[in-house]
Amino acid sequence: MVNEVYNAPAIFAIANHLILAEKQGIPSSEVRGAIQNDTLKEYFARGNYIFPPAQSIRLVGDTLSYCAQHAPKYIPLQVCSTHLLDMGAIPVHKMAFALADCFTYIQAAVDRGIDIDLIAPGVMFITQVRHIDFFEHIAKHRAARRIYAKVMKKQFKAKKPESQMMRLYTATGATSFTKEEYLNNIARGAIGALGAVLTGCQFFFMTGYDEHFGIPTKEAILNSLQTARVATYETGCSDVADPLAGSYYVEYLTSELEEGIWQELEEIDRRGGAVKCIEDGYFHQAIIQDGYKWLKKFQSGELIRVGANAYKTGAAEDRPMRIFRTNPDARIMGKVKGTLITTIDTGSNRAPTIR
Repeated sequence: MVNEVYNAPAIFAIANHLILAEKQGIPSSEVRGAIQNDTLKEYFARGNYIFPPAQSIRLVGDTLSYCAQHAPKYIPLQVCSTHLLDMGAIPVHKMAFALADCFTYIQAAVDRGIDIDLIAPGVMFITQVRHIDFFEHIAKHRAARRIYAKVMKKQFKAKKPESQMMRLYTATGATSFTKEEYLNNIARGAIGALGAVLTGCQFFFMTGYDEHFGIPTKEAILNSLQTARVATYETGCSDVADPLAGSYYVEYLTSELEEGIWQELEEIDRRGGAVKCIEDGYFHQAIIQDGYKWLKKFQSGELIRVGANAYKTGAAEDRPMRIFRTNPDARIMGKVKGTLITTIDTGSNRAPTIR
């Protein structure tokens, strides 16, 4: 399975993937893969866009329709909220903005006469679970699932259960890790991995503990992979779809976040929709304000990061013994072989597999 990080030029990447499969004698109906293809978030979270919003939305609709008809095992849209969180967005803004983007893509496709039950199974969300505010990150996914299912059923009239299912490809680590006392990131990653399993995601991956120094080393990658396996195979948390269901605290948080996300979605509609909120800067300004408030709390010590702004051990200047450096031979096409993918398929009430 190939997972490609393309957004603005996604339609070309999908075409290349399917053409390569055809040349290898593999019918498009059997091709497995996934691509981000979430161009709207590029306007307010990263800046890597090519076409105007309306044209970008049309291309997403084209890829959803084509893959549904000719490559049903391919996932042509992964709505990515991780960049919003990395920029500082609070959970309500992160999930509301991502859902608004997703519903905009789907509405554009439906408006063109495309059957919702044909394209909905090809939609996945890329999210993030952190060790920070552990239960809140789990609850935001539970809240988003409720909202997604309701909107898909009531607004878009989806009839198939799989069309109402919010599929999650979850990350843990990234900007929640610190460069200071970097070995603490091993503990942070382990807690985040447990959170990913508890949130009921279909897939998840972990950041290497030394990523702040460059591309993770082999040791960091193996540590991430084995930590993810421990969280998935040894805890028993992946044996059920929603292990924390019924917890008073988690249910309370879920309801609180659901209400907040609904209110934000209503505000987006009041402002004219996701595209209008991109054009007038509402999304971008909201995330900037969230990030600024977080930074102020971090600087004041209200938010604690062990080894970074509190509980320092004096090892803040430590660096890894080895830092990854690119092998010059890797520049020669085909010379260096082998790759390691640290993605865990948590499955659904069944034993997971490694992708």
